Amino acid sequence: MSKVFSTEDCIQTANSTAVKSQKLLNLHRVTANGNGLKFVAVKRPVVFIINAPGFQQDDISIVVTAPSSREIPFRMDTIKAGHYEVEYITPEIGEHLIEVKALGKAITGNPFRSFAYDSSKIKVGTIPNGIIGKPIQFNIDCSEAGSGNLEILVNNGRVCSEVKNLGNHHFLASFVANSVSLHTIEMKFNGEHVSGSPFKCQIFAPNIASNCLSKSDLLKVQTLESFPVGQTHSFDISASGFKKEDIIVSIVGPSKTIIQNRILDLQNDTFRVYFSVSIVGTYLFEINISGQPMMTNAFSAKAYDISRITVSETPKTCLIGHKFEFQVDASQAGEGQLEIAVNDGEVPNQVQVLGNGKCLVNFTPESLISHIVDIKFNGENVPGCPFVCEISDATQFNVDVSHIELIPVGLSARFNITSNTIIQNQSMHVFITSPNGKQLPVNVEYIDGCVCEFTPLEVGPHIITIEHCNRAINTSPFVIKAYDSKKVLVTPVSSGSIGKPIQFIVDASNSGEGNLEIAVNAKGENIITQVHPMGGAKFGVSFVANDNIDHIVSITFNGQPVLGSPFVVHINPDMNKVSVSGSALHFAPIDSIAVLTIHNILSESDLFVIIADPTGQPIATTIKKDTHSDLTFLEFMPTVPGEYAIQLKYKGIAIMGSPFSSKVYDIKRICVKEIPREIVIGKAVTFIVEATNAGPGNLEVIVNNGKVPSTPKALGSSLYAITFVPKDREDHNIDIKFNGEPVPGSPFTCTVLDASKVSINKEGLEKSAVLTTASFTIDTNGTTLSENNIIILGPTHKTLKANLTGDPQNGYKIEFTPTEVGDHAIDIKIGGSSVTSCPFLVKAYDSKNVRISEITSGTVGKPIYFSIDASAAGAGNLEIIVSANGRNVPNYVQSEGNAKFRVNFKPTEPSTHVLSVKFNGEPVPGSPYLVKVVDSTQSIVSGQALRMASLAKGVEFIVENRNDECSECKTVVTSPTGKKIDTSSIPQSNGFLVQFKPFEVGPHQVLVLLDGVTVPGCPFSCNIYDVNKVNISGLNTCVVGKPMTFQVDASHAGEGTLELVVTTKKSSVRAEVLMKSRGLYNVTFIPQEIVSHFINITFNEEDVPGSPFKIDVLEDIKDEIEDNTSFITNEDKTDKQTTAGLVGTLNVMEFEVNNCNDKIEAVVIGPNQSVVSTTAVKTGDNKIRLEYSPKEIGLHKMELFSNSKSVFKKPLFIAVCDPSRVKVNDLYDGVIDRENQFKVDTSKAGWGVLSVNIKSNEKDIPYNIKELSSNIFMVSFIPRIDISHQIDIRYNGHLIPGFPQTIDIRDPSQAIIVHGNGIKSSVPGENTTFIIETGCFASAKDFDIIVTDPNGSPLPVKCYQQKNGSLLVEWTPIQTGHHKVDVLHLDKPIMGSPFKCEIFDASKVKLEKIKLNNLVVNKKVVFSLTRLGAGYAELDVTITSPLGRHLPIEVKSMSDSEGELIEFVPTVAGKYKIAITYGGFEIPNSPITFIAQEGLSPKVEGNGLYCGIINEPTSFTINATGIYGTPEVRIDGPDSEAACNIEKENDLFHVTYVPLEIGVFDIRVLWNGKDIPESPFHPRIVNLQKIRIIGGWDNVLDSNNQINICVAEERKISFDISEGGPAKLTAKVKNPDLTFDEIPVEQTAGHKYRLCFRPKVEGEHQIYIYFADLLLPQTPIQAIVSENPQTSECATVVLRGHGLAGARVGEESEFTIDGTDAGNGQPEVTLTGVKTDIPVKVTQISSKVFKAVYMPSIQGTYLLNVIWGQKQVKGCPLKVSILPSCDAKRVICSGDGLKYGSIGKQIKAFIDTRRAGPGELTAHCVGPHKIAHCELYDQMDGTFTLLIKPQEGGKHVLTIKYGGEHVSGSAFTIRIAGAPDASKVRVLGPGIEHGVLPLYQSRFICDTRGAGAGQLTVRIRGPKGAFRVEMQRESQKDRTILCKYDPTEPGDYRIEVKWSGVHVPGSPFVVLIFDTQEELSRYLAGHYGTPSGASSLPPLNAIEYLNNGITYGTALGRMSWRGSTAEL
Repeated sequence: MSKVFSTEDCIQTANSTAVKSQKLLNLHRVTANGNGLKFVAVKRPVVFIINAPGFQQDDISIVVTAPSSREIPFRMDTIKAGHYEVEYITPEIGEHLIEVKALGKAITGNPFRSFAYDSSKIKVGTIPNGIIGKPIQFNIDCSEAGSGNLEILVNNGRVCSEVKNLGNHHFLASFVANSVSLHTIEMKFNGEHVSGSPFKCQIFAPNIASNCLSKSDLLKVQTLESFPVGQTHSFDISASGFKKEDIIVSIVGPSKTIIQNRILDLQNDTFRVYFSVSIVGTYLFEINISGQPMMTNAFSAKAYDISRITVSETPKTCLIGHKFEFQVDASQAGEGQLEIAVNDGEVPNQVQVLGNGKCLVNFTPESLISHIVDIKFNGENVPGCPFVCEISDATQFNVDVSHIELIPVGLSARFNITSNTIIQNQSMHVFITSPNGKQLPVNVEYIDGCVCEFTPLEVGPHIITIEHCNRAINTSPFVIKAYDSKKVLVTPVSSGSIGKPIQFIVDASNSGEGNLEIAVNAKGENIITQVHPMGGAKFGVSFVANDNIDHIVSITFNGQPVLGSPFVVHINPDMNKVSVSGSALHFAPIDSIAVLTIHNILSESDLFVIIADPTGQPIATTIKKDTHSDLTFLEFMPTVPGEYAIQLKYKGIAIMGSPFSSKVYDIKRICVKEIPREIVIGKAVTFIVEATNAGPGNLEVIVNNGKVPSTPKALGSSLYAITFVPKDREDHNIDIKFNGEPVPGSPFTCTVLDASKVSINKEGLEKSAVLTTASFTIDTNGTTLSENNIIILGPTHKTLKANLTGDPQNGYKIEFTPTEVGDHAIDIKIGGSSVTSCPFLVKAYDSKNVRISEITSGTVGKPIYFSIDASAAGAGNLEIIVSANGRNVPNYVQSEGNAKFRVNFKPTEPSTHVLSVKFNGEPVPGSPYLVKVVDSTQSIVSGQALRMASLAKGVEFIVENRNDECSECKTVVTSPTGKKIDTSSIPQSNGFLVQFKPFEVGPHQVLVLLDGVTVPGCPFSCNIYDVNKVNISGLNTCVVGKPMTFQVDASHAGEGTLELVVTTKKSSVRAEVLMKSRGLYNVTFIPQEIVSHFINITFNEEDVPGSPFKIDVLEDIKDEIEDNTSFITNEDKTDKQTTAGLVGTLNVMEFEVNNCNDKIEAVVIGPNQSVVSTTAVKTGDNKIRLEYSPKEIGLHKMELFSNSKSVFKKPLFIAVCDPSRVKVNDLYDGVIDRENQFKVDTSKAGWGVLSVNIKSNEKDIPYNIKELSSNIFMVSFIPRIDISHQIDIRYNGHLIPGFPQTIDIRDPSQAIIVHGNGIKSSVPGENTTFIIETGCFASAKDFDIIVTDPNGSPLPVKCYQQKNGSLLVEWTPIQTGHHKVDVLHLDKPIMGSPFKCEIFDASKVKLEKIKLNNLVVNKKVVFSLTRLGAGYAELDVTITSPLGRHLPIEVKSMSDSEGELIEFVPTVAGKYKIAITYGGFEIPNSPITFIAQEGLSPKVEGNGLYCGIINEPTSFTINATGIYGTPEVRIDGPDSEAACNIEKENDLFHVTYVPLEIGVFDIRVLWNGKDIPESPFHPRIVNLQKIRIIGGWDNVLDSNNQINICVAEERKISFDISEGGPAKLTAKVKNPDLTFDEIPVEQTAGHKYRLCFRPKVEGEHQIYIYFADLLLPQTPIQAIVSENPQTSECATVVLRGHGLAGARVGEESEFTIDGTDAGNGQPEVTLTGVKTDIPVKVTQISSKVFKAVYMPSIQGTYLLNVIWGQKQVKGCPLKVSILPSCDAKRVICSGDGLKYGSIGKQIKAFIDTRRAGPGELTAHCVGPHKIAHCELYDQMDGTFTLLIKPQEGGKHVLTIKYGGEHVSGSAFTIRIAGAPDASKVRVLGPGIEHGVLPLYQSRFICDTRGAGAGQLTVRIRGPKGAFRVEMQRESQKDRTILCKYDPTEPGDYRIEVKWSGVHVPGSPFVVLIFDTQEELSRYLAGHYGTPSGASSLPPLNAIEYLNNGITYGTALGRMSWRGSTAEL
């Protein structure tokens, strides 16, 4: 027999094979992990996870095999696509095999092994009491418990314990107690307490141990754990050798109450204790034997009250698949074990601890059976339990019976059942009951849900009952009605007469319910009928015939003809009566002869006829007699449409019915509009028929011969809207007749299209690239499609051209090319309506718009961050792959919102990483990126200046670059104000020298990057201070014995230490310091002797400028001259005393001295001890004239001698000043009633008294003078009149240059005044202003301000009106130079205009040719500065000597006139400061400090400056040959200060110090208190003893301490230098020919180095190994190199076992060494680590096969080395990872808080660590920009509650670690929704605008992007039943919702759109829908009114039925959106 295969089957088979092949290619991606693959507890559910991307659940097969070889059942659930959870429960102990296969192929790691255990099977022997200091031992039997980790803790681990393996899983445990107390032994197996744990053991002192131990050993007590209250309980005591009277039992309750008990002697040394309690809590039981308390037998038990447990909030029913939740409150019941089981544990439940003894329990039923919930407390049923929960079905069914509500008997009927879930076969049961109670057979087919078919057999209602899983669905039952048209009976009627009623009866009482239709027709015209109900579904029907022709009676029931229909009724004329007949009796067309037939007249002459037209005028008539039939015909021709009156009389008597009315019409006036050519099935079609001026008549519209019903609606006078709905796909013919005559054009034909049959294939169209052709196909099912039917709109509503190809039969292909990123709306219309699924969106993307920034180099072990901005790229999938050396590196992506992401990855190896970024599979611009990763753990940043530095000195530090592996050092320095500072990095050997110059004080952040990688410890904080900003004020000459107070202001100098000492040359003077505020101090001291006092002030050990300050102490002038001496000042002989002098001029002093000799001598000594030329002349009796010319300012000492005898008791001091150095700043013209201020600077003029005098109109003007800082004063005054003011300033009575000076004072009310810096000077790039005082008589519009730059170009000017009426003018200069400012008032310049404004830039003043190194006292210093491009401003150069004096300088102009040459001579040794300002602004690099020395600095040399060994002396030498001074050495270690010893030998100083710690030291060498060049030095101190060979020296050397190696053989030696200090390892080898070669040393990890020795020749070699250039101990090493190997290779040694990979602390691990093929030998195994080594026990299990066992005690990474026959096994050493004892993967995290949440609401998660062992639990949650607060609450039972409080919306990453390791599932991604913002929702579209009903488009779009999380609610109110709301969106992630409501009636519609209950902008929208365009136009034109046929829309809270009878309804649609940002 042959079998035929269809082509379709072949294609499906090929596709299936291709899919399977594709999946098999991804088999390596399938992984399995989880606790269920490790240690599992028996009889408990365990799970593991299968990650199988691209595989379906049916592709995965799992077999779990128990030790007995039986298969264990399991359950597999789908977590999400490609991720599956497997759960199983095993009852057997032992190793289980778990096979996991995908498509029949084993996955990686298959088969897996899990080890089942039962901790209850562990048996613990008796634990005896013990004696302090002696071991206590007990046995542990784990033979029946299975594999696992046994953990013993004595006193919470404070007492060490040991466990000895006795074999066969038996162990001997022991510990030694060190204190007398009750010891607790806690024992766990795989993290679970063993039965009886914790155990207790009493420890006694040796002196009382014998007595206590003897008694305690004889005593055994039956302990209790818990017991219920209100009952009598007992326990037994076994006390051998004791009596009842010897035993006392004490029971203490929770509130320290004593519980009565009774002891009963049971004989045989057994006693029973009875007791009863009534309060829940913990009770303590203590036993005393013969007065001795037996503490080891004391125990505690917990009393509980089960009656106090309440179960609340238990619903009686629950929906299947939905969570059933109830609460258990055991807060008052005491402590105990709460057990909850659902259906005997078959249904899993979850318990959420609420705290305080309350918990929330939930489970999810998965079957439709009653669920029994049983709750037990301590094994007893809780009151009310068990209780039963009935489960109902939550499946939503949709049963469509609308089309079979009325069905005929005998014909089969079908209906469909659909569901929101898949309906399983045989799960539905349908029962149909007939009216007589019989069940009808039903055929149920499961096709796309269920299809049910049945045949009704009798008339009447049928009840349909539908059950799912034996339960009726919610909407069941349904009622349908059957009818039988054959049972409709009609009484016969065969004939009738003209003008007489003809009657018959229709009986439908036995035919069922339905619609009865009766029609009477004659000559194709319908005859009016009257129907009279007779009751009981019987009807009387009558009609009147007007013509004697046969009438046809048609009767249908529910559209089916009844028996006998149609009937024929014969009409006979009445021969005895005159009658009139004919169509013209009712209707007649114009311009045609109308004929009436008159019956039964004998002679036409007896007939009287008058026919009047609508205007009443008679028209002509013609009467004709038919002789053959005795009929008379009356003819007339109407010409005007309207109603004609026809009067007929026969023989003077009016004929019955006269006058008749004939309606004359003009059918040509009938106009049919808007009939579409193409219509769509199911969509209403409306067209207009206008009969204006057509005359009266009946309009008939028949669609498809009446098969399609139509609905007419009057729109106005003679205007109708006809509506019908096509239901079948056939051309619809529309017959329109007027008075039975077809109107012009009738019949009309409409082609019917079926839009539901049109299908669009949008495969691959979800996303399309910009500028790439996108296409899709459409099957129109035979319907013709054109490009006009296709509308494609871009994001900016730009229409895109569509290219259409194809035909109706084979379908069409549509192509278009998107040009912009965003959603493109595609709408395809057929017959004016959108086809199914249209409009739809196509998301266009552009991968070129993805921007990646911040990709920098990185360092091993630290995350590298970069940002991806895909906001402009459109929608798509972002793929990020980071790889290094062909291996993928995990990366983590964090959403920042708006399609922006923050990505990071943590490199683990120092190599170039490749970063590939693709968007929708396309590489983004620049991808792949190369990221350099280095290991910077050894990089050290050193330098004292990195912690604290002076602003003047700048900052300089060293960045180590070991092996010069980094090519670039970048330093980013951020000042306190956030400004960046330029830095320089100078490469050096193994490092970089970094320098930068700060420009402000305060903490600076220093970020150092090597090749873009941040150096460890960054950012550093460097405190910058400026000693120059320490201001000293108030320093004047003082008087002995009187307090002297001065001020120190360091508030602007930065952080630091201020030190102040007041001394004389012999001693120090006590000074009191009072802090006025932060950094501001008042210093007071009292001089006790008349000698110069020196004030030494340092800031951060740096002298304050001018320090030491010299203050001269004087006595009162009265005492300075003897009583017989008079003092006369100047030549005018006045009596005014003075001690002031003037520099640069001849000063004259006169004295009167009694008994003066002729020999007069005078000596004047200047401030620098220089002698001033002086002349003393005796001018008369007792008169002396003294003349001297001082050359410098300062205090001069003068002594006068007569005959070598001093005339004065003490020297006279003269304060010499220079008034020309007094400077006045900011003195400008003023305005009346406004404060005028200027500054006076006397700091360079010497000591003196400042006096100011201001006069106006010969009157003194009051003023205020205030000292701002030392010798700088602010003078202020307020002018009151507008006349000139004269200002006179004197210093020590001498006028200063330029004064007196006159300034103008103006009155703004009398004149326009302009003032401010904006018309004088300013700097470029900054706003400058000036004020125009308008005087309130000029407005702003009257002024014009024009600012012109040096090039003549105008600059922008802003002018602001001030409150006082003045104008503030603001402008910004761009360049330096002369600017002109024109101020015009009413087009005329004001006084002073134009003004000149000099723009200068101090930053462009450059210092040149300045060399401040090695300056020598009294040698001229010359430097220059240039002002090129700096503009014009005042240059001020101040040079301050170490004594605080200002040095004289000489400023010379340079030849180019763009600079100055500055010369000065330092006079004393010390620090000088050069401060240079330009226009009051400091120039760059100012101030400059330098040190002038008497000679050169000493040289420093020695190894101690560069390296050293801990605890060993190291030294260096200071060579000061020919240099005067003393050295000072300070040595600082990382955490300590090293003491040093300095020994002098001639001019050599030997410095020795002993470093006590390793690290980089700072050695400062100072000469005469100043750092010498190159100071500080940075020696590296190391510890050579801590340089450890990994594996030990025994692993490297043989028994002769040699290395035996062959030529060309490579020997690797690994070193650990982590504790050796900051240095690197080097090595070299001494060859047999005594030459040296370097040995390569590579750095394998942060502190690991590997030496690779490969000898080239045989012989004896010496290996030298250095650390910090110091030879290591035990080196050099002797290496014996031979030509042939001494032993065979060990490549054939095989190592296997899980112990090679790692283990856990306290867990025994093993591996096997198989040397079968390796030759003779024994294995030597070492396992070495950083902190400790692990002993390995090796036992032989067969010939050359060994087993190695080890048990680690400290976690970390170890190296495993195996030696066989003195040769290292190939591949060794191996890296072994030892994990902590806790298992983070056993931590269970649950709760919705791990998935989503929202701002403002508490997010909660639950963490269960009970199975994970002891460890530290941490939680950390990070949002896009902020950290979320995490709080962990310990429930004290091993479980925790985590509360998360986010501060922002967006994607959060929650990291939960246990014991430092991630728990399962960590890091969790939590979506935090922001608060909803209704203002961001946009509503747009034609559906919210007014319109006309036949053409109305009701759709509108709600765009919720950017509105946060919320619920969209659309409520529409309008005419009831006239609309239906529909809402849809493209996907669940789409934020754009399409709404429509398809109104069918005109009226007022009110549309409310709310976002989370808040109206969106524009809501509510009021929409008016009209019948006609004219009404809409009239409404829009302002003739307001509601649409015809409708009244205004009532408010939402109004009643539903209004008085006018119009009904309104409300439709509601909701759509929710969770998530604050759109998915990319």
